[in-house]
Amino acid sequence: MCSGSTDFYLAGLAALGDDVTAAERHYRAAVSCHRRLGARPMLAHTLHEYALLRRRRADAEDLLAAPAALAEARAIAADCGMTKLLAVLDLPGQSGLGILTLDREDDFWLIGHQDARTRVPDSLGLPYLDLLVRQPGRELAAVELVRLVAAAGRAGPPAQADGLHDVSGTADDILDRQARAAYRQRLADLDEELTEADEWNDTERASRLRAEKDLLVRELTAATGLGGRPRQLGSESERARINVTRAIRAAIARIRDRAPAAAAHLDQAVRTGTRCSYSPPDPP
Repeated sequence: MCSGSTDFYLAGLAALGDDVTAAERHYRAAVSCHRRLGARPMLAHTLHEYALLRRRRADAEDLLAAPAALAEARAIAADCGMTKLLAVLDLPGQSGLGILTLDREDDFWLIGHQDARTRVPDSLGLPYLDLLVRQPGRELAAVELVRLVAAAGRAGPPAQADGLHDVSGTADDILDRQARAAYRQRLADLDEELTEADEWNDTERASRLRAEKDLLVRELTAATGLGGRPRQLGSESERARINVTRAIRAAIARIRDRAPAAAAHLDQAVRTGTRCSYSPPDPP
C-alpha cells in the first residue's frame, strides 16, 4: 500500500536539503498515491509544492509542466473549499507560486517578495520559515519542525548564538534573570517611543512598536508563573515551542533589516507557538 503523506514529507525534506532528484522522486510517488487513494486535498498541496520545485529547476519540460500542475491544484482547492491554498494560488502576478519564497544559497537565503529578491544571512529560524512557507495553511507542531530541520541536516548556526535552549536538555528557566530585565527595559523604551509616535501622528511606526510590545508581553507572560516566579522549560514540546518561536521571530527581525515589506508580510502571515503555520492573507 502506498503512503502519500510519507512521500510528501520526504520530498519536503529532500528539497530542504537541496536534493532535487530525491525530492522529485518522492513528489511523483506522492502524487500517484494521492490520486489512487482519492486524497484530493493532499493531492492539491503536493501538486503545488511540486510546481515550486519545478520552478526552481526551470528547464524546458518543467516550465511547461508547472502551470498544468498549478491549474489542477487550483481546481481541486476550489472544489474542496481549500480557501487558504486558493488565496495563494489566486494572487495576481504570482503565477500561483505564492507571494513569498525562500531559496537556500550556500550561507545565505534568497527572500522573494513583490518581484524583489533579497539575500539574508543564514540563521536558525530560516529553515523553519522555509518549511512553513512551502506549506501554506498547514499547521506543523513546533517539535516536528525541530525534528524535520535536524533530519535534513539544516539546523543552522549553533542555538547558543541565538540564546536558545537545547531541546534535549534538562529543565531550565524559560528566560533567565538578565533576559527578563532586558525585556522589561525594552518594554519601558517602547512605551516612550509609542508616546512619541502618537504625538507625531506616525501611525506606521506606532503600529510596528505595538506589535513588538505585544510579542514581548507574550514572551514575559509565558516565562512567568505564579507569584512572578520564573517558569521552567519542561517537556520537549514546550522547549521546542520556545526555541522555534524565538528562532522564527529573530529570523523575521533580520529580514526586516533588508526587506521590510517581506518582514511585514511574515509578521502578518506566520503564527508561532506549540503549532506553527504560514497563512498568507486573502488577496484584496
